Amino acid sequence: FNQDEASLIFFWLQRYLQMDECTENDMASIFATFGTILTRCRVVLVSGEEGWRSQATEGGSPDNTQLKQVVEKVLDILYPAMEKLSIDSKCPTQAVDFGIEVLLVLLEGKKKGLT
Repeated sequence: FNQDEASLIFFWLQRYLQMDECTENDMASIFATFGTILTRCRVVLVSGEEGWRSQATEGGSPDNTQLKQVVEKVLDILYPAMEKLSIDSKCPTQAVDFGIEVLLVLLEGKKKGLT
């Protein structure tokens, strides 16, 4: 993980996901991308410090601050958007997969005492 991943998550994503111009394909791509990032977060949490070093991107620092920043931004920005979209008929299945990854990351964090 590096600063770039956390910097991808801004409030404009939440607004964009709620706009009529945002297609189902756009939503699917956004949720699939951030679901993959959350999967990497979960792998790091499960494997501990050793896993962090192997998952760190070039130039990234092996420190839980970046992991925590990514997860917090996802929870603050993308998860509320996913909740609102979940009752919409054009909500893609990738949003559900994303929601499951959010839950799994939170459970792993709790298990590791990082909540």
